[in-house]
Amino acid sequence: MPNFSRSNYIKDKVQKYSANIAGIVNNYNDPVGLAKELTDLFKNAIEDTIDKNVKDASEADKQFANMQKKGDDFIYAKDNNTIYSYSGNDTIISYNNDIVYAGNDDDTLISKANNSTLQGENGNDTYIITKEATNTTIKDKELINLIEGGDDTLILKGVKKEEISFKLDGVFMQDLVIRYGSDNNTTLTIKNQTNKYSQIETIKLDDNSFISNEQIDKIIQQVNAYTSDNGISNITHDEARNNQAIMQIYASGWGS
Repeated sequence: MPNFSRSNYIKDKVQKYSANIAGIVNNYNDPVGLAKELTDLFKNAIEDTIDKNVKDASEADKQFANMQKKGDDFIYAKDNNTIYSYSGNDTIISYNNDIVYAGNDDDTLISKANNSTLQGENGNDTYIITKEATNTTIKDKELINLIEGGDDTLILKGVKKEEISFKLDGVFMQDLVIRYGSDNNTTLTIKNQTNKYSQIETIKLDDNSFISNEQIDKIIQQVNAYTSDNGISNITHDEARNNQAIMQIYASGWGS
C-alpha cells in the first residue's frame, strides 16, 4: 500500500476544485483574484476537517464526505432567482435580480451584477461586491433580535478608498448607503447598519485598506459637522464627491 500523504490529498482536492471554478469566475472583474479567494476558503475548510493524524485515503475520503454532507455548498445562480442555502459554510455567487438567503454559519456571498439582495443571517459572513455591481442590498439579518449576526465583513473588489462616500438613509436613518463609482447606480445599501445585531463590522479593499463600523460612525459625524458649519443640508453623494474637503474626511478613516 502506498504511503498516504495528508498534504498531497488536500492538494489534489484543491486542484480539482480550482479547475472546476475557473470557468465560473471568468466573467468577473478580477477572475484570478476571486478564484484564489474561493480556493483558499475551500482549502481552509478541508484543512479544518481532515484530521492531522489520518492514516489512509479511505479515512480521509470519509472525513471529506462528512464535510460535504454538512452543507458546505458552492452555488452559482443565474438571473432572477431566490436562493436558500440553509446551514453550512456556503459560497454563493449571485447574478442579476437574485435574492440570497444564506442561513446560519459562516457564508461567503458574492455579487458583480445588478439589483442583488444578500442576506447572510447568523455567522461570520463575508460579502464580496465587485465594482461592476449596481444597486446591491445587504440585509445581514431578517429579524432584528438580541442575537448578534456575527462578525461580518464586506469586501469591495476593484474599488479605491478615494472613490467611496457613504451616508445614513432610510427609515430612522438606520441604513448605510455606500457609493463607490461615478454612476448613481454604483451603490450598496446595508440595511439596519446602525443596529449592532445586524451591522457589518468591517469593510475591506483590495489594497488591504479597511474601515470599522465604529470609524464609519465617526466619519459620518465629522461630515455632518462640516456640512452644518458650512450651511449645507441634505448633502447628496454627488455633492459630497465634488467637495474635496468631504472626500478627504471619508478617505481619512481607512486603516491599512
